[in-house]
Amino acid sequence: MKKRQNIDQLKNSSSLFIGNEKDYFAENLAMLVSSGIGVSSAIKIMSESASGSSYKKILSKVSTDLDEGSPLWRALNGRGIFNRSYLYMVKVGEESGRLIENLEIISKQDQKNKMFHSKLISALIYPSIILSLTVLIGAGVIWFVIPKMSQIFSDLRVDLPLPTQVMINIGNYVKNYPLVILAVLVSSIFLLILFFFVPGTKRVGQAILFRTPRIKTLIKEVEIARFGYVLFSLSEAGIPLSESLKSIEKSTEISPYRKFYGYLVDSIDNGDSLEKSMKSYKRINRLFPINIQQMIIAGERSGNLIKVIRKISAIYEEKIDNTSKNLSTLLEPILLIVVWLGVLFLAISIIMPIYGLIGGLGAI
Repeated sequence: MKKRQNIDQLKNSSSLFIGNEKDYFAENLAMLVSSGIGVSSAIKIMSESASGSSYKKILSKVSTDLDEGSPLWRALNGRGIFNRSYLYMVKVGEESGRLIENLEIISKQDQKNKMFHSKLISALIYPSIILSLTVLIGAGVIWFVIPKMSQIFSDLRVDLPLPTQVMINIGNYVKNYPLVILAVLVSSIFLLILFFFVPGTKRVGQAILFRTPRIKTLIKEVEIARFGYVLFSLSEAGIPLSESLKSIEKSTEISPYRKFYGYLVDSIDNGDSLEKSMKSYKRINRLFPINIQQMIIAGERSGNLIKVIRKISAIYEEKIDNTSKNLSTLLEPILLIVVWLGVLFLAISIIMPIYGLIGGLGAI
């Protein structure tokens, strides 16, 4: 009965996974195998319920390899579903009889990584939207309203205050040189994409964010929480420390932390302890607070490193929630002030000459 329910659940939910079916591979496979279905049969069921043709082909190839006697980790190798660390977890799970548990750990780790990433993005997307709308509205006013206003004031031949003159000059420049403005806009968007989204150069944008108050704090908390959770979950799955650190290195997108994790991997592979490796890294204090370093060192010395790592992860997951909420609370009044100043400048630019004109008519 449970087996039938799990198959029906997989088929009914497959439509929700279009475009992201690979992300749910571990979760779906663990669900089916835990209900008593063999691995090969589970892969065939997943292939039948898959909506994407390319994903269906991948699962068919995996199923074929399994039928030919290949272990699951080898059948998945090179298919683009799991990275090296996840494949290692599947291999260890198959050899130790903990395949279901390790698949569940992979699924939870993916969910955590998405959660950490979304916390960081959601904290930045709100101010980005508000500022973008402000710029677009301001550009619309300059493009459409200011030129007409300039013509009206020119016909009336009144002395214009400085804010109005500035606005009219900007409007005239935009009207006379639209290609220049368009080039500046396109260049700005190109640089934004280049510095924040292109893998080879986005470290520049990360460096800017990593030096921005509050945002820097949130990035640190996300990375420390990720470090704690991934290291704990992989250790539970029986993965060696060096392999766990390689997985953490690949899962982070923040360049300073990726360099640090790479350094830890090399140092530990050379026989150094985690304590010695961390202490020998010059910029460790910029990445991990001293109290967290001390907790990790104390955990390693006492043999309770995994328990300490788990506690650090739990603490910093709470910190992420608090910091993201506080960041939004802090940014809201700042954004309101920025918008208010823009509206005030426009209002003064338009109203002041009107008052001057009314005053001139009253004198007549």
